[in-house]
Amino acid sequence: MQSKGIVLDLQKYFGASTPPADTWADESRFGTDGVITGATWVRQPSGLWELDFTATPDYVEVTCPQCNFTSEDYSIVARIKFDNVSGFNEIFIRGLLGTDGFGFIVVAGQLMGSTFQGGASQYSRTPTTFLSAGTDYTLGMCRTGNSIRVFVNGVDETTIVGVHTDPLTSARTAKIGVYDDKSTYPLDGQISFLRVYNRALSAGEHLQIHNELVKL
Repeated sequence: MQSKGIVLDLQKYFGASTPPADTWADESRFGTDGVITGATWVRQPSGLWELDFTATPDYVEVTCPQCNFTSEDYSIVARIKFDNVSGFNEIFIRGLLGTDGFGFIVVAGQLMGSTFQGGASQYSRTPTTFLSAGTDYTLGMCRTGNSIRVFVNGVDETTIVGVHTDPLTSARTAKIGVYDDKSTYPLDGQISFLRVYNRALSAGEHLQIHNELVKL
């Protein structure tokens, strides 16, 4: 069931061979590969490769026109370990604050899902200082109607639920690890998995994905 509705599925890499330095392959039917700038691959003892982002900033840019969500439900799941959570760590954004699109970010250890329109932005979030540096997390969010829920390790940890207006349509590319301007809110950490759905995942699906990822 969890494979239904995938619109961006960045490849998981295993083995001794270093993944491509400039491309993160999209295994979804859309094939919108990400273009890597600055970030480098680091191999874990298990053989899994993680893309390491620093505050240079490093980032991945994806055209992802299929991610232009407005009235639709959608979900994002990523496997991340932060080196620093004291500031802003942009996970995924396809939009601009108070203008258009949507985002998924950690701010001072607080996980947030957001929607943007002209002159307005809405947020749903975990408690503050909820996430720590040096820990592997499966972070997720799902939008259903005017509600967004955020998930940590497959568990709904939403304590502040915003009333979300439909994201305003956006022609921007998606950015991973940095804000839309490619310079602010740089992510400091490693990502090994990132997937976007054009539907709302259930709580059970979030937990199932987490349970599969911790085995990698």
